[in-house]
Amino acid sequence: MNLEFLIGPLVGGLIGYITNGIAIKMLFRPLRPLYLFGKRVPFTQGIIPKERDRIAHSVGEVVARELINQETLKENLLSQEMYTKIERGIEEWFISQKQSKKTVRQILCEMSTPKVIEDLSDTLKEKVTDLSYKKIVELDIASSLSESACKEIKGQLGMFAMFMNDSMIETAKLKIEELINKMIEEKAEDMIYDVIDKEGDKLLDASIETVAEHIEEYLPKIKYILMKQYTAVVETQLGDMLEGLNIEKIVEDKIKAFDMIELEKLILDIMDKELKAIIWLGAVIGVIMGTIMSLF
Repeated sequence: MNLEFLIGPLVGGLIGYITNGIAIKMLFRPLRPLYLFGKRVPFTQGIIPKERDRIAHSVGEVVARELINQETLKENLLSQEMYTKIERGIEEWFISQKQSKKTVRQILCEMSTPKVIEDLSDTLKEKVTDLSYKKIVELDIASSLSESACKEIKGQLGMFAMFMNDSMIETAKLKIEELINKMIEEKAEDMIYDVIDKEGDKLLDASIETVAEHIEEYLPKIKYILMKQYTAVVETQLGDMLEGLNIEKIVEDKIKAFDMIELEKLILDIMDKELKAIIWLGAVIGVIMGTIMSLF
């Protein structure tokens, strides 16, 4: 009698264990549908392989909408923790550069080719020269210099200055102003370029260690400017960047490209304990059902 009472729970537990195990296997297996006489046999392809495209699209949609959306990313990218990490990263990078014996030119050439660096250097020198020349023209320094020169000349003449009337001084001022403007027009741009060219080459050939030492006192200001620019980029460009990335499509394509055997192994490894618990839960439910059936 006791043995007969145990048969129901044991069979129920065994059935529950086996059926749940089969159900989990059927999530992935068979990998491809079976056909008999040209017709597809029902339930002969795992649920995940069969619905992979739909699952990939749904997962991509959920990730883009709920997990990696603009609000979530902005909240994390503009968090105090992120600012602290960036600031620490800048400081650590600066400390490492203080110990570097490489020149600015060598560092730049490691990032690109010497030809590109030279072309970029020439372009920057020309732009700085052009900007400086325009600023000098806008300042109208010829007028200020000519006026200062006339005052200086008048001061040097001492008592003889009384023989110079306002008309003579104005004529002299206009002549000096004309000469200065002519010199600026003919020579200033070349003079500016020569200075920028020499100073630019000095900077390129200076060691990173030397440059770092010179700008160390400005490090707080540099950090402030970089952090401000970082914040501006996140606040104004993050949406466009996410739109360009198209996270939904990236996730969808990645899931579609996964080899099903690798995907099966990955999921089984991640959810090993949970899936085993489901199998044993089937056995427990089978034992309970078997016990109830034995009682009646």
